[in-house]
Amino acid sequence: QNVELILITGEYEGHKVFGMVSPIGSRGSSKNHQFLFANKRLFSDKAIHSAVLKAMDGFWNPGESGNYCLMLDIPPAYLDVNVHPRKTEVKFFKPSIVFSLVQSSIERAKPKRSFAFESPGQGDLDTLMSQNYSMESDTQDTSMGLIKLTDSYFILNHGGRPYLIFVAALFEKYMNLKMRKVIESEITPLLIAEPYSISKGPLDQRIEEMRSFGIILERIDDENILAKSVPNYLSELPVRNILGNILDSLKKAPNEDLRAIFLSVDNIKTTKFSLQQIHLMLKPFLSNWGSKSFAKPINDEVLHRIYQ
Repeated sequence: QNVELILITGEYEGHKVFGMVSPIGSRGSSKNHQFLFANKRLFSDKAIHSAVLKAMDGFWNPGESGNYCLMLDIPPAYLDVNVHPRKTEVKFFKPSIVFSLVQSSIERAKPKRSFAFESPGQGDLDTLMSQNYSMESDTQDTSMGLIKLTDSYFILNHGGRPYLIFVAALFEKYMNLKMRKVIESEITPLLIAEPYSISKGPLDQRIEEMRSFGIILERIDDENILAKSVPNYLSELPVRNILGNILDSLKKAPNEDLRAIFLSVDNIKTTKFSLQQIHLMLKPFLSNWGSKSFAKPINDEVLHRIYQ
């Protein structure tokens, strides 16, 4: 079978990755066609394999794996090849960079389907439900049970029952659940440092406070700062837009509580999310569903109108 492989390239702080990943997954063992090289040395690493699986979510279904060949170029000072008698394992001295580099490079390279949220409000549900919908292939992903309905709403099939999901409310719940002071192992370095326009002044103290929540910002001159790292729970979301909106809110209300700013639904205005990112925010709630403020059961009449 001829399959067009996904070409992977990436670099961060001297660490590089190059390789190819198959977009097609399958059940059963694929180990004979999964190769990892560090400075031209063949090795195995469960954590990197997990990063590949996570990055290919949406292409490889749950329980599936696929073929890949990834070649890592690591600065010699940050790699130890003498940790296993048979030389089949290596030790990275900056593992978080390696894992983030592999995962984010694959996520950037693979095709994505995305959509934007225009409004954080719940809107007029009567009007929403009275519309006729024609579901196109790029607005749904049956493997995740997700369907885009409008820019601010989508449908989740959970436990055999469909729910209308309010995106703004979901984002607020996700942030409220995840946001806390973090330690170094819970921080992901950004492969490309994002610049933001913030003049030097009183806001610098507030920016420093954000460090305890895993958002590390460094000033590069009197007018600009760089985002260097974010907490893991934000690393797979549209960080550039979310951070930009957080900083804009901080400019408007410099004395506002940081937690209140982080939880504001203003942070998703004009932000584009992929279906995989929406699924990521839903995951913490799926095992203990119950009654959720961001979900409303949908009746059969509405479903018929959507699918007709």
